[in-house]
Amino acid sequence: MVITVYHTNTRNLFIDALWDDPAPLIKDIQEDFRDFETYQRVMKCPSFREHIKNTYVIKSPIEFTIEWGETSKIVADKPKVFSDTLYPHIQILTGDQPVFFAESSVQIEVLPAFLHKDMPRLPFLSGSYDIGKWCRPVHPTFLFERGETLHIKENQPLMYVRFNKKVKLKRFRYTEAFDTEMQGLIQTRDLKSHGRLQGFYDFFTRSRRRKFLLDEIKKNLL
Repeated sequence: MVITVYHTNTRNLFIDALWDDPAPLIKDIQEDFRDFETYQRVMKCPSFREHIKNTYVIKSPIEFTIEWGETSKIVADKPKVFSDTLYPHIQILTGDQPVFFAESSVQIEVLPAFLHKDMPRLPFLSGSYDIGKWCRPVHPTFLFERGETLHIKENQPLMYVRFNKKVKLKRFRYTEAFDTEMQGLIQTRDLKSHGRLQGFYDFFTRSRRRKFLLDEIKKNLL
């Protein structure tokens, strides 16, 4: 059974149109892997293909550099296209972020781009949740110390997303109405502790926002 997963990108700093659609990992890595003598063997390996199935690559629409000195600063080829929130030893890229949502239960994992060449050799915080039971953006989270630099080129992977089921991705236009409802859900974290993920899922069900979000998505399919 193939599950439809709807996706978009928040537009805090630049338009959704700049982002490419998530690319299937198995196809995206083929160019990188062709130089290896064992290319054919690797790509045919059943366990390897099983491991990366239902996995997609999310790439940066722009080139940017984050330098952490005495204070955190971002240098990019366009003015302030990424914003950032700095915690001790952790850098979370925020601003424009992908959003995935489904009508039925589907688990999403956010993973580092571990198969692509020339990626930053920095620790990466992974995570997972059910996109049929909760609605929020996903983003790459790199950990690094003061004095280290994170540089991402245009069209370079930011992260992978992996689903526990076979999915069909459908893109929709991010709207103010969708943003208002989603942000309202997310901001409950500042007002009320939901504890485990199940607490977020239960709150989402009680909020009765699912139908509104799905109706808004389906009105704005691209």
